[in-house]
Amino acid sequence: MCRTFPGRPAQVTAVRSFLLQHLTSLHCPDGALDDILVCASELATNAVLHSHSGNPGEHFDVEIALRAGESIYVAVRDSGGPWARPRAAGTPDEDAECGRGLQVVAALSADTGITGDASGRTAWFLSQWKPV
Repeated sequence: MCRTFPGRPAQVTAVRSFLLQHLTSLHCPDGALDDILVCASELATNAVLHSHSGNPGEHFDVEIALRAGESIYVAVRDSGGPWARPRAAGTPDEDAECGRGLQVVAALSADTGITGDASGRTAWFLSQWKPV
């Protein structure tokens, strides 16, 4: 299942609602549900703040899929852009209020990655659980 969202910060809440509705229908356990929503929020926020998706009139896509009955795949596709980083990846300033989103996703998911380039990227993660 895939849905397109306008590239505005307020749409991160809409992403959470979209995923919550779908995951509730799959009887996702509460702990896994919380982790999935946090990870998806981080990736959607990155799409809006760090890609062309945050420009006026742009958008980003969110895909969710049950994989082999054992994991949930969530992907956020953005409109590309430079993803300029003022510091080395993976080394956020200890006093900064941002810069840890991808580390959070890595800690809460079974697997994660980013594919693509400046013309468009897909950031994704897998959450392991078996629907009941």
